[in-house]
Amino acid sequence: MPIDSTMSLSRRFLNLIVGDNMPQTRSICCIDLTRQQFFQPSPPESAVAQDSTAQTPAAASTMERLQLPNLILRLWNRYFFPLSEHKILSVDKSGCSLLFDADTRHLVTMPFLNKPKRDPISLFVPNGDGDDGGSIFVMDRVPKPEIGSRAQTSDQFEAFIYRKNFVDCQLLPPPPYLRDYKHCERRHKINAYAVVDGGSQICISVEDVGTYCLDTASHTWSQVGDWTLPFDGKLEYVPELKLWFGFSAGAQHFAASDLSSMDCQSQP
Repeated sequence: MPIDSTMSLSRRFLNLIVGDNMPQTRSICCIDLTRQQFFQPSPPESAVAQDSTAQTPAAASTMERLQLPNLILRLWNRYFFPLSEHKILSVDKSGCSLLFDADTRHLVTMPFLNKPKRDPISLFVPNGDGDDGGSIFVMDRVPKPEIGSRAQTSDQFEAFIYRKNFVDCQLLPPPPYLRDYKHCERRHKINAYAVVDGGSQICISVEDVGTYCLDTASHTWSQVGDWTLPFDGKLEYVPELKLWFGFSAGAQHFAASDLSSMDCQSQP
């Protein structure tokens, strides 16, 4: 599965986490996009028209095979989160964290999560100063209700704050619905999630509940609407196209949407 921090077409590296022959193991494969011709330049319209008359349907549907580079790291029973173009954060089910640099092949220990996560989601927000750091927001995909809790933070939601050689892991406030009696009868799954507004907010859509945004600076939540995003899983923003891409809910079609003007009135 691809993991990425920006999904920009101008980035250099793409990190892949691939399955292994050994049960519960995953291997990291780093692709240098400067050596792979994934995207062909658009030909002139006249050339397209001329080529379409000569090209057979079979030839038009032929896809070129890609030879993946050698695997560079194999780990067992862990979750993987993007930190920057070269760096990948790996966390096991006990909360033990490791940071792997795909460029230098260095593996170093990181602070433990305050509480282990089960099938977590993650969103990376880079620093605005371009110093290769940022924050990874990590949350249980199906968090439990916290009715009666008066704590300002929750051990189900935390962030790795990464700046150069300094790393900290801090607890964050939970989405408001977790402490709302209206939604306390069962756990609700986070169906879709994305970084929006240039990294100033992260957005989650919760089944049968609605859509919420977290301000990444003040760590305050706001509800966008009672509707949910029409996607399943993580959405990636492509700045060249000004659209968010992901898989649609239900049919699982590859799809795109403009999330730049979400409001409480209607679903994007």
